[in-house]
Amino acid sequence: MALHNSGGVPLRWSAHVRRWAYTGAPSLIHGQCVEEAEAAGVRVQCAPAGGLLAAGSAARLALGVRAHTWGLYHDQLLLQVSLELLQPMVLRRRLQQLHCPGTETMLHQTERMEPVVVDVWVQAVGAPLEFALRPRGRPAEPPVLWMSRSDPVRRLALANIAHCDLRVRTLLLKDHECARDALPLRVYLRFYDVQREEIPLPDREGYIMTFEKDSSCQDLSEDYIATGIELIISDDYGLQVDTIFEVEPREFDIPTGGRASPTVRVCASPAYSDTRTSATLLLLSQPLQRCGYPEGWYRPDPPPQVARLHLEGRGRLQLSRDCLRAQLSALRLPPGGVTRSHEPPPHPRTSFQTCSASPAPVQCSPSRVRKYLQALNVGEAALALRAVTESPWSVIVRQETEDACTAGCGEGSQCLLLDLPPRTSVQLCCELALQTAAVWPEEGDVEGESVEDDAKVGAGPGTEEQYAGSVRADTEVKFYDADEVLLARVSLCAAVEVPALRALPSHCDFGFVAHDDCRKTYFTVSHTSTVCALEAVVQCEGAQFEAWPARLSVAPHGNARVYVQYAARQRAVGPGLGPGAEALGAVCVRAVGAAGRWCCTRVTLRAACTRDRARALPVHDHTDDGHLLPA
Repeated sequence: MALHNSGGVPLRWSAHVRRWAYTGAPSLIHGQCVEEAEAAGVRVQCAPAGGLLAAGSAARLALGVRAHTWGLYHDQLLLQVSLELLQPMVLRRRLQQLHCPGTETMLHQTERMEPVVVDVWVQAVGAPLEFALRPRGRPAEPPVLWMSRSDPVRRLALANIAHCDLRVRTLLLKDHECARDALPLRVYLRFYDVQREEIPLPDREGYIMTFEKDSSCQDLSEDYIATGIELIISDDYGLQVDTIFEVEPREFDIPTGGRASPTVRVCASPAYSDTRTSATLLLLSQPLQRCGYPEGWYRPDPPPQVARLHLEGRGRLQLSRDCLRAQLSALRLPPGGVTRSHEPPPHPRTSFQTCSASPAPVQCSPSRVRKYLQALNVGEAALALRAVTESPWSVIVRQETEDACTAGCGEGSQCLLLDLPPRTSVQLCCELALQTAAVWPEEGDVEGESVEDDAKVGAGPGTEEQYAGSVRADTEVKFYDADEVLLARVSLCAAVEVPALRALPSHCDFGFVAHDDCRKTYFTVSHTSTVCALEAVVQCEGAQFEAWPARLSVAPHGNARVYVQYAARQRAVGPGLGPGAEALGAVCVRAVGAAGRWCCTRVTLRAACTRDRARALPVHDHTDDGHLLPA
């Protein structure tokens, strides 16, 4: 503020603070600390506090305030003007020599001038509580109290740095899942017990019910206790819902300069999918002494103070499956290859739809086997994973988004590195890569001998399979964290059926057939596969034998008939084909494709042509076939 002397005489002035004057060094104006304090918690200082103001000159005053406690304060600054510098008689003589009119009147008014009163209003703001986790001078971010399951009980140390007694109330709030959900203001509710008392009315029926808040309500019965509701309008710090934390006591007093340590407890262990692992503790301070009269100060409730409660953040792995099963038939394996491709990995945003055994991509083989599972990080921290499996299985990541960072995306690997941020998931693909040569039986295991040798033993080598009926490829995919701790495992079970063709009966003997007659029979073909239908071709060996149909399709657990007809002809020449000689043959049923080299069965045939009608069996077709007819 500025003082201006508009008169013609010099004046001496002095400034005095009426109530809360600070009389120490003028360092208060420059923001230094003040050691003096009283109930009001504020000090006012004017610098300079006085001086000589020449005629027509001005002086500037600096007013500084240091508040120890928040609130609204009213003080006054008194400016006193005097003529102590010169004696009044000397000044009167000099003014008369200058022939100044009105000298006596001016001197009389100056000697009797009242002090100038300037009202000073101060509004001090600040937090009354200091956290031991966040001392003064630190950034303004709320302190964080970390909890853990091994240490579920902690204490929040508080200090009352305001020069007034405080009553502190607590509220637990759930954080917003998204910052956009916060509103400008929110109304919170606080419930507390009050003492209820019924006062009967004199000379009439009825009563007056009074409520009084009393700390001794817990000693009363339920008939004398009511519930009080306090509405608190403040900034939006979160939602007032149940959390996994608990604070005791919910209301407590802290004297001036005192300390308090409310207990914070994790009251329930959260589930893996629980999102309430963090909360906000709202501390509502209320001064026990609200105002001072006639001192002239008032303390409203200060803004709430916030402390963050956070349960130990760590990643949690959750898998959608605990076992992956694959079942396929060896008939579907590509000859001379594997069930998956070895092409370079495509772009992470490209879906895997083609595979190639050569540089040029071709359509995938239908035998390609992939099983999928979802890996989710339901924790509150990033999770570093290492997925490990064994051959013939491999792990692939189809990375459609950039949320999950992986090493080796798109290519099969027995060791895959994953980085999952909190609340994210990634789709893992477990691919089966089988070497066809390791699954298919050797061709020598199923090759038959000549027709004559088969007829001697009475059965072909395809009567019973010479190889194992299935091949197992079982392993696990294990998930380890960064500390090599096993988090989870998923069983990978693969069963590759190696089907076998069966024919019943395995030997057909037509007996003696009269010359120029025909005889027909059939055998039943089945297979052991439970996965897919088997396509087979029928080949007949022997000039006098004929088989139908030439191609079969046998469903799983099904069967089909193959009809065979023998025609005794005199024109047949060659060893074993003349009248009275045996006619030997065979019917071979093979799977279509390269698998027919090992997936096959043989039925041997035998017949004899004779001209002796007495030895020949009667002619009769015991089958339901209408395709093979006598020529």
